[in-house]
Amino acid sequence: MQRVLITMFVGLGLAACAADSGDEAILITKNVVPGEDCAFSSSPGEQALLHGTVAKSSKRAYRMFPQLQSRITATTGHEDQRTILLKGAHVDVEDANSHASLASYDSLFAAPLAPNGGITDGGFDAIPVDVINGTSGRVEVIVKATVFGDLSSPT
Repeated sequence: MQRVLITMFVGLGLAACAADSGDEAILITKNVVPGEDCAFSSSPGEQALLHGTVAKSSKRAYRMFPQLQSRITATTGHEDQRTILLKGAHVDVEDANSHASLASYDSLFAAPLAPNGGITDGGFDAIPVDVINGTSGRVEVIVKATVFGDLSSPT
């Protein structure tokens, strides 16, 4: 069975922001392995998956489950106003050998990310089915993702 090998950048390569005007507010710490019954705990102890494979005959997109940590700070009582409302990820998929772009798109999801080091797990399509099925032979790809969202506003 032919497969597509996936390498995901973790750390600064996946730093993300709530706004494009300053230091990144969101850090992707790892790609989480779903637990029993596809459950997530949003805890630092979850197992990481840094390299994966997918069958070229797959009828589903390859999913990534990033663990996200907030770099935003908030004073006591103002945490809700400094929560990041995650909207999705800008995703770039490239051939690891030629560095040719295979896809570039936004993959949407929604989740809140609390300030003061808050952690949450997200999930989005990292490699679309047409990219998986459209490659020939065994291919290694690199997925680069930048998560984006907005700071919640006071009500």
